[in-house]
Amino acid sequence: MIHFSVECYRVIDIMKKTFSFLVASLILVSLAVPTFVVGQSDLTFVFLDAPAQVEVVVGSSTTQEIRVKNIGDFDNVVQLDVETNGPLSVSVVPGSLQVARGSTGTLSLSFLSSPTNVVNRYPSKLKLKGNGVDLAHQFDIVILPTQEKKFDINNGYLSSLNKFENLEKRFEQVKEGGCLLVQSSDLSAATPRQISESLQNIGDTLEKTRIAIKEDDFVTANVEEEKSKYLVSKVEAEINSLRGAQEECEKEQSRLSSYVTGGVVATSIGIIVIVAIVAFVAYRHYTRLPKVRKLLPSGDVNVKVKNTEHKPELHPGIKRVGRDFKYEFKKKK
Repeated sequence: MIHFSVECYRVIDIMKKTFSFLVASLILVSLAVPTFVVGQSDLTFVFLDAPAQVEVVVGSSTTQEIRVKNIGDFDNVVQLDVETNGPLSVSVVPGSLQVARGSTGTLSLSFLSSPTNVVNRYPSKLKLKGNGVDLAHQFDIVILPTQEKKFDINNGYLSSLNKFENLEKRFEQVKEGGCLLVQSSDLSAATPRQISESLQNIGDTLEKTRIAIKEDDFVTANVEEEKSKYLVSKVEAEINSLRGAQEECEKEQSRLSSYVTGGVVATSIGIIVIVAIVAFVAYRHYTRLPKVRKLLPSGDVNVKVKNTEHKPELHPGIKRVGRDFKYEFKKKK
């Protein structure tokens, strides 16, 4: 009896879980279906033939047909517009088109390029509009070069390559200069590191141009070649600026060196003058002192020493006799 009750509870629990799962599934389906239906009901037109890319040679024109289909519930009138930043004119024929329910319609696009258009790839968009219709399609308009333009692109690549090689040589000479930049914040000129990075970018761009020309992809070649022209001009200006800054630095060093040299010379001359003055003063001082004779040893008998002792005045009738100062008096005759 107890075993039967346990089994009943187990079955009831399984039924509850199953019922909960079914309810959750129904709720999810009920939420998803309306959204799907609404999404489908909003799509009333589709593009059948729409290009991923339209190519136009410089100075020429081309046409492209666009087919659309009405998958809505009623007949509709639609218009086709083209959004692009390409430097060319685009026209649509007809301006508006009525398409019955379930039917297709065709519109014609005309692209006209001028001789001065830049060879490049321009992202564009087709936009179909009508009563409840708002449909878009992305595509590219590619302006291709003429044979003459291809020749110009190739010559431009060779010219940029030659300038690039000359810039590398000039930069090496500037780097070996006697007065390189110490602090980038001290000067408005580009630092050698910045110029080195710019030269690396030029080399990469020229390599892309070479590969594109080899593969006959002159659209890419023209884009990369224009980049290399800009970079070459930029680096040339940076090297000139750097060299000008170095010349100013060298002038400043020369001025400082002149100041130091002049100071040393002036100091040396001053010292020499002072020494000369001191020597002259000393000479004048010592030459004006009384002469002092040199004392000689008493044992030198060959040297006669002048007797500088004061001789007392003697009476005319008295003469000195001997060293003992004995005096002899003479009698007057």
